[in-house]
Amino acid sequence: VVARPRMEVSPPALIFGAVALGSDDTLELRVANSGEATLRVSSVTVETNSGFVALAEDQPSSFELGPDEEGFLAFTYAPTAAIQTSGLVRIRSNDPDASNLTIDITTPPPAPLPLLVPAVLDFGVVPVNTTQTIDGRVRNAGFAPLVICSATVAGSPEISSNLEAQLAANVEPRTGRTVVAPFEGAAIPGALAELLITFEYRPAAPGRDNAEFFLTYDEGGNLDDACNDPSETVTVSFPISAEAGTPLLARDPCPLDFGERALTVTHEESVTLTNLGQLPLQVFDIRLDPARSASTFALRDLPSLPLTLAADENEGFTVSYRPVSLAAESGVILI
Repeated sequence: VVARPRMEVSPPALIFGAVALGSDDTLELRVANSGEATLRVSSVTVETNSGFVALAEDQPSSFELGPDEEGFLAFTYAPTAAIQTSGLVRIRSNDPDASNLTIDITTPPPAPLPLLVPAVLDFGVVPVNTTQTIDGRVRNAGFAPLVICSATVAGSPEISSNLEAQLAANVEPRTGRTVVAPFEGAAIPGALAELLITFEYRPAAPGRDNAEFFLTYDEGGNLDDACNDPSETVTVSFPISAEAGTPLLARDPCPLDFGERALTVTHEESVTLTNLGQLPLQVFDIRLDPARSASTFALRDLPSLPLTLAADENEGFTVSYRPVSLAAESGVILI
């Protein structure tokens, strides 16, 4: 019996998903030799109608596999025009039963692909009872018109937008809806290059707030019959995050108790100020209240004022006490 190689390739087809303009996707083929002789692959070629699929860089177009060995071939899909790619991968080898093996290649038809810039809307930490805005830009990185069927912002009531007004003000006459044109392709009268939306956050109390921006669009970018069939629409969502914060001053120790101390001797204790809040804390003054503080107390090593403490940052100073009598004494530090 003559030993022969036997080539096995999986998966049976390369089926790429939607890819944005300027991006790419990579799929792999597993090539294995289950025979008893060396498998010699003499060529690997890609034949398509578009040229958008290719053997990835640094991939060999010829190689050998011993019995029970396997390898992987990577193929990249990088579309640059509105063409549905079809074709095949052709693998030539010394396997007598599969000397000219072909693997089908398919890609989706041209379709819209909505992107939000920035992809995540994050307000960061915003002071309570103030207003912060972020602009979000809906762009179409696909190869067909982005026909917006509906769009909403749902979640925290502290987060709102001018979405409804923008959709009403930007209507493409053919569809009666807002349309964002693809980056590449013929111009569409009445379509936008991008849809600009302003999101607003006005927190009433400290804490985290989250919402989502939902956008439903016609899957095929059909200008003639857009959004009429719910089964032909797609909904995507983009997260919106925010946090309402305040500065929060903590004093340690509080209260400061010197206890019983020797007379006519100066005693010292340290006080640490820490900002436990989420926003910067500004300290403008640190002093003893003369009306409520005994003259035996004094403040030393004060930081330069005004002082700004970032979140979790601290600064200290010293309180001295020099008792001259056995009477109990007290003081008040104003910060």
